[in-house]
Amino acid sequence: MQKTAILVILLLFLLNISAQNKAKVQQWKAIVALGKKDTTTLIALDSLQNWYGYNFTDSGNYYLKRLADVATEIQNYKYIFITLRASYELKFRQGKTADALKDAYKSVSIAEKIHDSSAIIGSLAGMGNVHKEYENYEKALEFYNKSLDIANLTNNMSDLRIPMLNLGYTYAQLNRLDSALYYAQQAYTLVVNNKSSLLPTTEIYLADVHYKLKNYQIAKSFYASAGAGLMRNRRDSIYGSRPVVWFNLGLANCFKESNNHDSSFIYVKRALYASQKINYLKGLKDSYKLLSTLFDQLHETDSAYYYQKLYITVNDSLYNRNKSSTVESLTLEQTQLEQERKAELLKQTEDRKHNIQLVFIAIGILTAIIIFLLLSTSFIVSHKVVAFLSVLVLLVVFEFINLLLHPFLEKITDHSPILMLLGLVALAALIIPLHHRLEHWATHKLVDKNKAIRLAQAKKTIEELEGKVS
Repeated sequence: MQKTAILVILLLFLLNISAQNKAKVQQWKAIVALGKKDTTTLIALDSLQNWYGYNFTDSGNYYLKRLADVATEIQNYKYIFITLRASYELKFRQGKTADALKDAYKSVSIAEKIHDSSAIIGSLAGMGNVHKEYENYEKALEFYNKSLDIANLTNNMSDLRIPMLNLGYTYAQLNRLDSALYYAQQAYTLVVNNKSSLLPTTEIYLADVHYKLKNYQIAKSFYASAGAGLMRNRRDSIYGSRPVVWFNLGLANCFKESNNHDSSFIYVKRALYASQKINYLKGLKDSYKLLSTLFDQLHETDSAYYYQKLYITVNDSLYNRNKSSTVESLTLEQTQLEQERKAELLKQTEDRKHNIQLVFIAIGILTAIIIFLLLSTSFIVSHKVVAFLSVLVLLVVFEFINLLLHPFLEKITDHSPILMLLGLVALAALIIPLHHRLEHWATHKLVDKNKAIRLAQAKKTIEELEGKVS
């Protein structure tokens, strides 16, 4: 009776959650149906594409495309970045690595525009992943180390997880196992301390290192723990994911090493099934290769040959020469663009320094002239001359401050012309009252000086006239 009551309560609880979720979905759809192109609509579209599983279902793809269209139209860079990353994931998984690399390059550009260091780190990792997929591990290391450098600058522990995770995996593939173990353990510590959702993936990568070190029992325990974590995730349990493929293949390989072929077959077939569901070519390739090896060990030649053929077909599709050359040319092109951009930024910085020096010299000269005119006791100067010179000083000082603050204004306004104009207007509002006070003081000082000069000249004239009379 007690068990029945518990089951009824659990069922009612689940039904309540389901009803709440359906209500949320209907609410999001109602917002989208209004047809507005604003941030609220973007949030609703993003929620829907996540709910339906973007890149896994027709509805998910539909809402993802709508999200991309609206975000592009209203130039919301945050959501443009989200759609680019989703597009990258899909193309990367399907083996369209050159197209995935293009999206990764675009996403870095967008991430830099919105000054999101975490997004930049993720995009650089995406570039590294493409090269890792092509087993060009040295090139992958370049991107992962770049992302690590940025993460170290931000001093954000959560940003450090992805670079360290990828470095651990890549060093393992290069059989530099000391470095691999160091970075994998560092990533694992960060993930555990931050209670991150990356824990299953981190456990898989740490398991990979232990597998390479032939610590099969330790590797097996990490793979199993990762699998349990992934299955608690709604999307992974329903649609599958690349980490689901990885942990199943990892366990299959561990059982193969202990000649437990039955268990190895169970997990490799699960990996194959998950790869087929998400159309993950590398997962298919690795699954076919392992199946061919297992059947060969069991002397089942026909099955071994069958899966070997499938492996060769997928491998050729994934790593054909045209794809490799396209990826290489894209990388070279992007490297050249980065070098040109760095050179341009360096030139702009040098030009700004040079201009600041020139403006500073101009301020010094004009100020010196005004001071000379104010303090000179030899000739009378019209206050209009000082007023004119003070206006020049005001303009030059404004330009000087603008040159100093321009990079900062660009950063905080995200290059928005309206916001930058408002910033400059606010700056002028601070400088102009100060200028008026200085001008008033200078004019008053000039009048007093002119009076003193005239008085001195009058006294001298009177003295000369009195001398002649006498």
